[in-house]
Amino acid sequence: MRKSVLALVMSTVIGAMAFNVVAHDGKRPGEEMRDVLEQLNLSTEQKQQLRESMQAERKAMRGERGEDRQAMREIMQEMANVLDSETFNEAKVTQLVEQRETLAKDKKWQRVERQANLYAVLDADQREALLAIMAVKRNDRQQSMADRPEREPKWQKGLALTDAQQAELDTLQQQQRERMQANRAQMQAFHTAEQALITSGNFSQAGWDALYAQYQPGFVEAGVEMAKQRYATLQILTPQQRAQMQDRQHERREMWQERGHREGRGH
Repeated sequence: MRKSVLALVMSTVIGAMAFNVVAHDGKRPGEEMRDVLEQLNLSTEQKQQLRESMQAERKAMRGERGEDRQAMREIMQEMANVLDSETFNEAKVTQLVEQRETLAKDKKWQRVERQANLYAVLDADQREALLAIMAVKRNDRQQSMADRPEREPKWQKGLALTDAQQAELDTLQQQQRERMQANRAQMQAFHTAEQALITSGNFSQAGWDALYAQYQPGFVEAGVEMAKQRYATLQILTPQQRAQMQDRQHERREMWQERGHREGRGH
């Protein structure tokens, strides 16, 4: 069955993180994006331009996604092995984070290129409307995160933690929350700079590469720090607890991978 033009247009911009499209009120991101596009009142010509852009991107990316997924799985498995060692090998962790970031860079470029393609086909009024809509959604997302109550992490359930272990984990989790806030601030600054580049009228891959190069060391540092937190967490657990936690996480990864394969076959 052929997709509607609107559905095709929608799929070119799902995941537009620089514009912070976030689902609210029980809506999926795709449904939210469809609502946004409908508010922009795209012309038939604009929809066709986006459709052609998406088809060209799909053709260019054909065959790359499976290879990238496999490479990412191998990196994550090697990272898990390193963090399960008796000592923390920072040099190896840094190397793996850099490899992971290299793969992530391609995804980030694909994302921002889709956003730029969308922005390029809009007229002045539509561009203004899009930025206003995304500003509201960004504020809603930030407020939602601020109002979210703190809960026991799911991976801790059923591990029979002692009071001493729980106290140590609580301290680490507070440090992790602070680190994640810093990471979000860094990523938001990057997205804001991306948006400024898109709306400047001088968007190009060379310009984006230069911008990314400014932030890449911070992305790697953040990844290494998160790995340190992960390693410290594992050191608090007994071997049995660690095995139980890792089994659960493995099951969740397999579930999400299978879901991704099913969704991929459905498109």
